[in-house]
Amino acid sequence: MRLKRKSIVWVVIVLCFAVLWVATGFFGAPAIRTVQLHEMGLDSPRTGTLDISYMSENGLRQRAMKEGKLGPWFECRTFACFPLIVRAKYGSKEGPAAGSGGVAYYFWCFGLSYRLRDVGTWVL
Repeated sequence: MRLKRKSIVWVVIVLCFAVLWVATGFFGAPAIRTVQLHEMGLDSPRTGTLDISYMSENGLRQRAMKEGKLGPWFECRTFACFPLIVRAKYGSKEGPAAGSGGVAYYFWCFGLSYRLRDVGTWVL
């Protein structure tokens, strides 16, 4: 009886962990992407600015070869790396010597978000 109770407790804990992780992925990652784009000043991107967040490396390479260059662009990719923790990789490039980006970790809890750490920031 005691072993069965422990098993049920562990199943409930694992299930709660999994549900929180999935909720963070489905609801937290898009919310954090919106927050990060706002911090980058890209609430409404300028005309001609390309969002490369969902493009593959191969797609980017083909587009750059076709047009001769990859014009002004921005990216913001987010995913849930742990329950309630979202990783945002962001960057933008305006011209040959004007760009910045980095990686940030956020705590997200159903509408509440807090930037935990900014890692690997780069500036051109």
